[in-house]
Amino acid sequence: MTNLEIARLDAGLSQEELARKLGVTRQYISDCERGVRKFGVRTLIKCADVLGVSPDTLLRSDTLTISKKKALPAELIIDIMSASEENIQAVWKYLRYLRSKKN
Repeated sequence: MTNLEIARLDAGLSQEELARKLGVTRQYISDCERGVRKFGVRTLIKCADVLGVSPDTLLRSDTLTISKKKALPAELIIDIMSASEENIQAVWKYLRYLRSKKN
């Protein structure tokens, strides 16, 4: 899981929502999260601004915190990284459902 993905999830945004805010495609965000592509400087700065983090936070590979208040347990990270894409999407859908019930 990249810092981009962590920051996006912390902000409560889907790839599509972040893409819309940045004026790029969802596939571009997906590619950046997987390390297939890299943001241009302007997009990196805009993305960091949208997500409320510094640009260097998005570029670093050593941060595993979801926010300043919560840290992901290593076991959870391992579970997420070994899960199938289908299971990850199902969990993500469920978490969005829970968040919508909270509001």
